Amino acid sequence: MNTNKVKIKAEYLTKKFELLPAKSSKNKAKSLIGSNSKNEKDFWALRNISFEIRDGECVGVIGLNGAGKSTLSNIISGQIAQTTGRVEINGDVSIIAASAGMQNNLSGRENIRLKALMVGMTNKEIKSKMDDIIEFSELGPFIDQPVKTYSSGMKAKLGFSIMVHQNPDIMIIDEGLSVGDKTFVDKSQKKMFEFRDEGKTILLVSHDMRTIKEWCDRVIWLNYGEVKAYGRPEEVIPEYEKFVQWFKKLPKKEQEKFKTDQRQAQLDYSVEELKAEIVSQNPSKSRRVQREVAEELKNKKDNHKLSLTSKVIVWLCLLAFIWITLVSLSNATLAESLRHPKTFFTERLFKSDTRNMTSTTKKEAVVKTSSSSKKKASQAKKTTRVSSDQKNTSSSSSTSNQNTYIVQAGDSLSIIAENHGYSVEEIQQVNPGVDFSVIHPGQEINLPEPTTSANSTTEQSDGAINNERCDSLHQRTN
Repeated sequence: MNTNKVKIKAEYLTKKFELLPAKSSKNKAKSLIGSNSKNEKDFWALRNISFEIRDGECVGVIGLNGAGKSTLSNIISGQIAQTTGRVEINGDVSIIAASAGMQNNLSGRENIRLKALMVGMTNKEIKSKMDDIIEFSELGPFIDQPVKTYSSGMKAKLGFSIMVHQNPDIMIIDEGLSVGDKTFVDKSQKKMFEFRDEGKTILLVSHDMRTIKEWCDRVIWLNYGEVKAYGRPEEVIPEYEKFVQWFKKLPKKEQEKFKTDQRQAQLDYSVEELKAEIVSQNPSKSRRVQREVAEELKNKKDNHKLSLTSKVIVWLCLLAFIWITLVSLSNATLAESLRHPKTFFTERLFKSDTRNMTSTTKKEAVVKTSSSSKKKASQAKKTTRVSSDQKNTSSSSSTSNQNTYIVQAGDSLSIIAENHGYSVEEIQQVNPGVDFSVIHPGQEINLPEPTTSANSTTEQSDGAINNERCDSLHQRTN
């Protein structure tokens, strides 16, 4: 009996995927919250998988395309979770698949640094191992070329080289060496044997039976999600090859029928069938143990779906969002809608907030009034300015007309003083230096500042006098 420590243990392992009718975000969202059960179909990629792998073992996984090999390796590596069952992993796991994780636009050297950082290596470790990784990959001058120019074999070499220098406890190789050349495969095999001698565990997924025979201590044969056989290579591989030969000899229609029947079995599988299988495989187990297993499977939820608590939180958030949206379309506040929900829906919903509108209207009115006042004030200032200018003009014109007199023919100083209501002395006082002994028509003389009423009277008398003088002159002329 092998007493080595168990590194990988799988028990009652299943993996279910949901086949939606269309690739749409709506269907995915419904599937997430568990409300798409009418449209979805369950596809069981793995069904009741149980096995153990111990220290220092190299175990191969074989099977036709679609058998579930990659699904199993992804569950063990932790990339996806199982639907039912338990997976026990004791150690660090590193997985390599053909060209997996490679960034095509980066060079080989840059990909080494990127993948090494992703698996937790420090910059110091990467620097110390860089030359060894490049030498092991055999890429030589191509290491600084973009990975998109690499062949599939070159990508596999680079990925394998990075993984083996990471030095993990458990190594999973998913078709990582199936495209490598003979010299590199031999070198990799030697390296894998070194790891195995160090007590490391290797899980090798491959279609290459020669590599499986040379490398593996035991083999798992998967057939449409089930373990068809698990044992030593010399026992399992001949049975698998016999099955492959039988399948190839079938007519094409019968091959398609066989595939359809197997896939239909994966669609029809259920947890109830898994329970029946467990009981039938272990009839010696007590009823208590069987009941515990049944309860565990019954309570197991699909990992990709939300739990009940998460669903409740999602629905509450959705309802809160809808409620807040409705409040924004009503004339009520959030607190009012929560205190009186019936009134909110019957009277306040879809009605604009009059208070806000009134407040807004008042603000607009104040702004308009203020603007109008400013405009009127501006116009008033302009009018005042114009009136002032007009008054000043009129005043200066009036002052000019009232304080200055043009001597007419036949005028004398006494006549001018009498006609304008002044004394001769007053006129002489406002005209210093003027000789009034002789005055002549057209001469300008200043008159004293009159009062408003005097102005009006003077203007009238001046007009009358001027008219009389004009008449007198006209008569003289005639």
